[in-house]
Amino acid sequence: MTRFGLIRHRVTEWNELGKAQGISDIPLNITGLIQAHALADRLSLGEEWDIIAASDLSRINGQ
Repeated sequence: MTRFGLIRHRVTEWNELGKAQGISDIPLNITGLIQAHALADRLSLGEEWDIIAASDLSRINGQ
């Protein structure tokens, strides 16, 4: 069986305002940073994945 993970960007201010982001690289807000750290913790547990798809946008706070 193939395991496929789809990782969506975390929360930004635009999400909370209901604004479409498209390819705009909007920084994460505090909630998004907490979510990103939780995801990083989960991915560091050593689970084996065949495929992980993720956006190439940075979503870095303050950038």
